[in-house]
Amino acid sequence: MHNFTSLFVSILNVSFMAVVVFILIILTKLLLKNQLSPRWNYLLWTLLIVRLALPWSPESSYSLFNLFSSDIVIQAQDNRNQASDLLTVQTPTDPIFIDNGTTQSVQNIDQTIKQLPDSQSNLWNALALLWGVGILLTGIYMFWVNRQFAISLQKEARKCRNSFLPSILESCRESLKIKANVVLFESDLVTTPTLYGLFKPKLLIPRTLLETLDEQEWKYVFLHEVSHIKRKDILINGIMNVLLLIHWFNPCVWIAFNLMRKDQEMACDSLALTKVSQEERRKYGLTLIKLLEHWSSPIPLSKAVYLSGNKNDLKRRMNMIGSKKNSYRLSIVGLLILVIIAALTLTGAKSSNASNNMELPEKQLVERTVHNYYRSIYERDSNLYLSSVANADSPAQQYFASQLDGIKIDYEIVKAEKINSTKYQVYVANLTHDNKLLPVIPYDVVLEDGQWRLDRSTISIIPKEEIQKMVDAGKVIPKDSPFYDKVVSENEHFIIKKAPNGAL
Repeated sequence: MHNFTSLFVSILNVSFMAVVVFILIILTKLLLKNQLSPRWNYLLWTLLIVRLALPWSPESSYSLFNLFSSDIVIQAQDNRNQASDLLTVQTPTDPIFIDNGTTQSVQNIDQTIKQLPDSQSNLWNALALLWGVGILLTGIYMFWVNRQFAISLQKEARKCRNSFLPSILESCRESLKIKANVVLFESDLVTTPTLYGLFKPKLLIPRTLLETLDEQEWKYVFLHEVSHIKRKDILINGIMNVLLLIHWFNPCVWIAFNLMRKDQEMACDSLALTKVSQEERRKYGLTLIKLLEHWSSPIPLSKAVYLSGNKNDLKRRMNMIGSKKNSYRLSIVGLLILVIIAALTLTGAKSSNASNNMELPEKQLVERTVHNYYRSIYERDSNLYLSSVANADSPAQQYFASQLDGIKIDYEIVKAEKINSTKYQVYVANLTHDNKLLPVIPYDVVLEDGQWRLDRSTISIIPKEEIQKMVDAGKVIPKDSPFYDKVVSENEHFIIKKAPNGAL
């Protein structure tokens, strides 16, 4: 369940970033309403598709997400994981006596979510489960609708028997240099011309239109429909449907898809109009109006494109058709805007650690790593940690859990000693446990992937109280026993052992 919940948290972060991209696209379109061509208005939506599809993005100082904290949930989980690394007190008879960090991490890898307070852990698991149920139900609905349409189409549709329509379609296909073969079908399942099928596209025309449009009007219809093939719109719509399935809970994604489809129609009109004369533009627009007289709400198919019947959308398209400024060509302004928005939204926030590495001296960074470690411990929910550890089989962990309420995270860094270019030894003193002072603990802080990390895998902490219990039970540990090897510090309450690379 932990892996599934973690996946859900990642999707939430991506969905949050998509909302930011969506808002930026809308603002850009409003500010540059008359400056962007239909093609560039549509291309802006590809940024949202890429943002939704990318689980990872490169860090950048120019990223818009430097202003936000989109991974709050994941950061909180990271802090909890760090807090779960609280000092593990061990005994000589403890099965995890040699604490190199591996055993504990394997045992706890599926308990990351469990380390949350019960109410929060259950909430996140429930939300993840709800997300999964939503995907399942939405997926079943999408599959059922498309499957039913495909079955009905196979039974009802037939190849167009009209003598001149196939030749007009072929002429339009050649005009736009479309290599894919498009087959013309008659059907009562659609009310407007509909392009259906990803790999073997079929152009479905309603039988009610066969006697309604003349040859010139059919030319405009076919130019528009094959423009969808030229621009790979069916493939893009299919990808967007998959993203809708994953982000079904995000209303902005649904709104964006609806707006994208409208801009998609405008972009196709723009491309189709490059193949007609200026005098024919008015006739092209009148053909759209005639098609809308037969329009009804279409079936939501994942691998089809069809006409929108909204009057406001028609008004936008008619204004674009009548505009002399309309152009399908690439423009410097459009390209520049696309690059700027991509740089702002397809990159991730710059890591604070990475930026601070350039601003702070190395030794200060190392000490701050230790401070961050103990701060994460201080901010943990100790009651939950107590509950999880107290149920462990390990006697040492039970001992530690029983005394956990007495822990005080007050400490002092005595010194930080540089061992080599990738390793420091930091001596931490004045830690107390149940009012019992711990000896000085020499922690290793190592440089990994450009960041400093406190490595507690080489430290073993043994309470002398447990050793005394063994002595009372007749189990004496000789002073020359290997048990006392590599003891780096001790006091009347605890013994601290340390070995390079965790080899005690």
